Amino acid sequence: MGPVKDYYATLGVDPRASEAEIRQAFRRLARRFHPDLNPDSPEAEARFREINEAYEVLADPQRRREYDQARRGVIPTEPVDGWVRARRRFFGGLLGGMSRSRTGFRAAARERGQDVQAEVELTLEEVYRGTVRPVEFESPQTCPACRGSGVYLNRPCHSCGGEGTVRRKRRVEVGIPAGVADGARVRVQGAGGAGRGGGPPGDLYVKVNIRPHPVFEHHGQDLFVEVAVPLTTAVLGGQVEVPTLDGGVKLVIPPETQNGRVFCLPGLGLPDAREPGRRGSLYARLRVVLPQNLSAEQRELFERLRRLDPPDRA
Repeated sequence: MGPVKDYYATLGVDPRASEAEIRQAFRRLARRFHPDLNPDSPEAEARFREINEAYEVLADPQRRREYDQARRGVIPTEPVDGWVRARRRFFGGLLGGMSRSRTGFRAAARERGQDVQAEVELTLEEVYRGTVRPVEFESPQTCPACRGSGVYLNRPCHSCGGEGTVRRKRRVEVGIPAGVADGARVRVQGAGGAGRGGGPPGDLYVKVNIRPHPVFEHHGQDLFVEVAVPLTTAVLGGQVEVPTLDGGVKLVIPPETQNGRVFCLPGLGLPDAREPGRRGSLYARLRVVLPQNLSAEQRELFERLRRLDPPDRA
């Protein structure tokens, strides 16, 4: 037989401690070593399991009596099969999960973890280039006390209520491909809820919401922008700068360009996440800007233009 674990030392109490003293010691230590308060400490997680294991036994009067007898080397006065179970509990440090049967609790069936949903809001610039964003969500995770078995010493785990999982917050870095569509879901395999009974974890699905842009509108992979054009440029022709998500480009305006005319600039829209290498177009709609606060000379020029313009010209 192996040595009996000293559960009293684990909780830091005297073997003659009362139930209240044991409960108080457990709560104090559980708060100190809880995995949520020590997310990056395997030592704290292991200590938390030991504390739970000790409390599961010492908080139950019958199991405490059996444990005290085992510490003194006394075989409990119970049927042979019951003593075998006691040996497995106390000398084997049994942590294996079990579901209720005639002989105790058996390991829960192997079951895939839940899929988890989350959302992220992206700027149009992030959609254009692709990005990596941290996503926070809550999901069922493997219980650190029973390691997912749902059982401590042949009894339902006190920490997870026998479920094998506890709900905890998680933070995952999610890669968002360039050109992802508004409302699309990005799948992160294995980042969902923990499986039960050694089953595989579920997946994380992140829904993408694209934030409205102050300059551009978008429909699918195409972008739309309005460009202000001086009256003289619209009449005589020239160049205007068209904004893009990669900086400005020059657009040649032919003479006598009408207000509201739309120019298509292929390949300057959003990339397509479904078809790498393909990009949408940028559509620039011109808005002719009339001059304001005319000087006397400018007004005279417009008067001359009006006299030269035939009355019946549309």
